[in-house]
Amino acid sequence: MEKYLYLSEHSHVDAWVYGGEVPFFKTSKYKDQERKGIFTPDENLIDTSTFDFRPYSNAIFLGDNIINCNVSLTVDGVEIVRDAKVNKWTEDGLVVCFANRRSRFIAKKLEKKACVRVLNVELLKTLIDAHVGSKGEMDFCKYTKSHNRNHFLKSDEDSWQDEFRMFWKDVEPIKLILPPGIAVLEFYR
Repeated sequence: MEKYLYLSEHSHVDAWVYGGEVPFFKTSKYKDQERKGIFTPDENLIDTSTFDFRPYSNAIFLGDNIINCNVSLTVDGVEIVRDAKVNKWTEDGLVVCFANRRSRFIAKKLEKKACVRVLNVELLKTLIDAHVGSKGEMDFCKYTKSHNRNHFLKSDEDSWQDEFRMFWKDVEPIKLILPPGIAVLEFYR
């Protein structure tokens, strides 16, 4: 399977095309309060709660890491929700993010300077699995208007990224030596 990878520097292209060392980072590197470029406020957030409490953040503070908590909410005598199950936490790990399509728009919005087409993402995942000593997950990202999130379920505000990801839970950043021919250059910006 082929995917597109947008790179921060022109100099990074050579390692992907001709072989060389490339860094991979944790999801927390891409978390920021502002949704801009590669950054999102809900990166590495897992939220499987049965109710969206965000609109009531002035009335109730739930904290950042809550597992299997039942919450009821009444505002001005009106019951909003009873016994909602709250499951919301952060989960970090190694991530590799691709796009499903070649796009100068995506490159510009991500503030990237080059695009390569990775010729075999399954092979790349196998190389990373062997390097880190565990099997990661990979999948197409889905986008939602709801509060629910995971490493492959993102805000619809990020849908322009048209993303495909690989993720290894609790794995630290790495540098990996790629063999030649993993990718081909698509364009410089």
